[in-house]
Formats: sequence, C-alpha cells, structure tokens
Amino acid sequence: MFLVVIAPLFGLSLALNELGRQEVQSQLSDALAERMQYELQSLENELRRVAKAQQQLVNDSDLLTLSSQSPILSDYQRSQAINRLGDKLQVLQESSPYIQQASLYIVADDRLIATGGLHDRERLGSDLMMAAREVYRSGYAVTVWADRLFLLLSSPLRPSEAEFLAKPPRYVLSMELSRSAIRDMLARIAEDGMTVLAGDGGQWTVQSGELVAGLQEQNAEWETAGASMSSKLALAGSDYLAFQAHSISLDATLTTYLPEDSMLGSLKSYRTWFWMLVGCSIVIVVLFAYGIYLTVQRPLLTLVRQFRNVEQGQLHRIALPERRDELGMLFEKFDTMVGRLKQTIDELYVQKIRSQRSELRQLQAQIAPHFLYNSFFVLQRLITSYENEQAERLSRHLGQYFQYITRNERETAPLLEEVSHVYAYAEIQSIRYGERIRCQLMPLPESWVAVPVPRLILQPVVENAFEHAFEQVLRDGELTVRFVELPERLDIVVEDNGSGLSQEELEALEQRMVTEEDELSGLVNVHRRLLIQYGEGYGLSLQARPQGGLTVTVSIPWTPSE
Repeated sequence: MFLVVIAPLFGLSLALNELGRQEVQSQLSDALAERMQYELQSLENELRRVAKAQQQLVNDSDLLTLSSQSPILSDYQRSQAINRLGDKLQVLQESSPYIQQASLYIVADDRLIATGGLHDRERLGSDLMMAAREVYRSGYAVTVWADRLFLLLSSPLRPSEAEFLAKPPRYVLSMELSRSAIRDMLARIAEDGMTVLAGDGGQWTVQSGELVAGLQEQNAEWETAGASMSSKLALAGSDYLAFQAHSISLDATLTTYLPEDSMLGSLKSYRTWFWMLVGCSIVIVVLFAYGIYLTVQRPLLTLVRQFRNVEQGQLHRIALPERRDELGMLFEKFDTMVGRLKQTIDELYVQKIRSQRSELRQLQAQIAPHFLYNSFFVLQRLITSYENEQAERLSRHLGQYFQYITRNERETAPLLEEVSHVYAYAEIQSIRYGERIRCQLMPLPESWVAVPVPRLILQPVVENAFEHAFEQVLRDGELTVRFVELPERLDIVVEDNGSGLSQEELEALEQRMVTEEDELSGLVNVHRRLLIQYGEGYGLSLQARPQGGLTVTVSIPWTPSE
C-alpha cells in the first residue's frame, strides 16, 4: 500500500528531474551556440576589416608609383617608397592576430616587400603568384595553397585563370592567415571539446585539437549543410553533442563536438544520486511496511482470526509474545474476555442442563399423579365388570408406562424406547376411551431404532391430543403417529381430527412456545427442551389441518450414519 501511494510521487519527481535536465541542457546548448556564433562573427568581422585594409592599400600612392614608374624613380625615391610600403604592411599585420605575414609582390619589377625579416625573394614571389592563381580554383574568401590560408588581392584582376597566365597582374597583395591564432580561437569555444572550422568543399580545415576517430567523416558530411544544426553522436565508445554554424562570407562551417559527460556530467551525477535516493526510499518503505506488518498487521490478523473462532464457538485463548504497547493491552483484554466468556458459557450451560433435568423431573411428577388416578378408576371399573382380559392389558401397559417415566437416572433414551412408551400410553387411553378414539401408530423404521433422543418428548404431545383435541369428541376420533425421514433430520408427525384450534389460538400457542420460560408442562416444555438440546431449527411446529384437527411435528437432527 505504501509503495502504491509513493510510486506516483517518485514518478513525478523523476519527470521533474528529467524536465530540469532537458531545460539545463537546452540552456547550455543555447549558450554554446551563442558563443560559437559570437566567435565566428568576430572572425568574419576581423577578416572583413583586413580585406578592407587590403583594398585601401591597393590604392596607395607609393604602391601605384612603384608598380608603374619604378624605372624612372631614383634609388632614393624607390627606397623611400619601399620603406613606406613595408611600414604599412607591418602595421596591417600587427593590427590583427589572425595575420601571420603580410606580403606585396610587384610583378613587373620582380620586387617583394614582406613582413617578418629576410625572405627568399624568388621563392616567396613564386609562391605568391601560385597562390594568386589558386584564387580561380578555391574562391576569393579564403584561398588555400600548399596547406596555407591566404587573403589575396591582385591588380588588375583578371576574369579567368587563362588570362591571368597570359597577362599577369602588376602586383599581388597577400595576407597569410595564422592557423595557430585561428586554432586558439577555436579552443576558446569549447575547452573540453573539439572545434573544427572547415571550408565548404573540404579544401581547408583548422581544428582545435586531434579529431576523434569518426568525427572527421561526420564533419565532412556536415560541411555542405549550410545551416545551423545540433545532434548527438556515439563515437569511439563515447557520446558527443555536436553543434554547427555556417559562415556565408567565409564559405566555411564551424562545428563543435562536446563530450556529453563534460556538458551534462553534473546532471548525470544528480540523476545518479536521485536514483540512489529512490532506491534507498523504496528499501526504507519496504522495511517500514514489513515492520508494520510484523508489529501491527500480523497481530491484528491473529486477533481477527480469534474473533472468527469466537463467532464459531471456539473459545480458545491466544498465545502471543508479551507486549507493552496498546496492542499488547488489547490482546490481554481480549484473552481475559474470552476466558470470562468461556466461564460464563460453561456456567450457563451447566445451569441449563440442571434446569432441563429439573423440568424433566417436574414433568414426570406432573404426568404421574393425574394419569395414575384416572388409570386406577378405569382398572376398578374393568375389575368390577369382570372384564379380566382388558384389566390384564391395562395393568401390563401401566407397568410399562410407569417403569419408563420413573427412570430418573437417564436423560436420553433410544427412539425405540420412547416410541414404545407412546404405544403403551396409547393402549391405555384406547382402553379408557373405548370406541370413541381410534389410534393408528405407524411402525418405526429400522434405521431409526437406536437414535438417541431426550426422554418424554412424544408422550406429552400425544397426551395433549387426548386431553384437548378429543375432549368434546364422542365418536370417530382418530390419532395418527407417523415418521418422515428428511436429508438432515427426522420428523415425528402426530395428527388428530379433534376440535382443533382457531388461527388466533394457534398463534398464541406458538408465541407461548417461544417466549414463556416458566411454562413447565405440555408442548411448551417439550419444545424448550428440544431447543436446549439441539438448537434452532429443531423442536415442535404446529399446523392446523384443513379437515379439522391439529398436526404437531417433532423435529430432531439425524444423519444416515446413525
């Protein structure tokens, strides 16, 4: 349950952590892209300024004089012009960190003016002419020749390489770019990564360090993209974040490869700590839940089982370890309650048993006197009338009758004995009433013979029929006793065709059987004793007969194994 409640919180925290990571990554990426754009634009502006300075130098009066009037100049004038041009080239070189060397080659005069000390005039002049020729192949922005980068300007500018070769320009003004300065600029963009500035078409490349295997091919694929982009790469077992910006004025692409760990390392560390926190939280919650289960839930389940046992009548005490908390007090009080309840039930059971025995003895005492008087009067009449055979029958049945009811030591008897007692009683009453009442007693099924039942549960029912149902009957009275076997009980049905009971009288009698506990005779007594012995669902049930009379059913539990 705890995990179900906390799981959404963990999921929400993870989602917030992921959103935060993406936001920080986006901001870092934007910052790096802005830095790349700034450095690239600074380089463009610097080279644009240098190119503008070249244009101004092309129109310099000293350069025009040397390139067109050198033969007519005196040595002094020529030297002064050369020195002034050298100073201007030096100033131009020192004005930009990206210029490694500034050179001026006057073709007609085969004269070279360059910064940086002494030079091989013939070789350097030839190099400048070759580089100027390369402009027609690699473009005007940045010219590549012999793995060197130049900003070249020749005058006059020839429209094609063929015309350049046929009629060379008067002079070539060259600004050789410093690869090391460009490399330092690239290194400033991403100190932990790799930055590459490459010309479109792959003619030239400047990089801040040694490229990781695979980055060269990736960079070549992006050279012609022509737009800013970013991506994620997996190279040499590491993940890289790649950012790209394109310069139209330089015809070049700036690409930065940044290891993901260096950019997002702290975020990954936070995420690792977050998962460790989640793991620790789950472990703590599981341990806490298990502790709650051991200390609260399992004892409560034991207590609930005991409540169910008590509900089913199993009053057994529980054995639990001693506890000094609220649950310990609850278990102790429950145990005490069960003990007292068991003691009370035992006392009540003993009391009911004693009450049942007392009721049985009182019933026996009630049955014997009035029936004995009536039977003796009938016996006297038979003897006086010399009806010896009937008198003998009556005496025999009276002996059996009183022998059964005077056995006070037994509370139960086999059903055969109880039925035999009823037969004896019915024979006595048949002799007494003569032809007025006819008794029909069905034979007891063989499987019912040994079923134990409380004593004197049938004779009071039959006696009730003789005393009340046939009290006003002068002839054609009928009494039937039959047996009905059901799946889980036996029904002994006593039916008469006597005067019967009205519906109000029947309901009143049924109410007395349920509520009156002081009634110790007749149907109420039998019903209460059967309820005490067998519980609800057993005892007596009354039903008026449509043709007159009353049906009393005595229900007792029974299974075929009996």
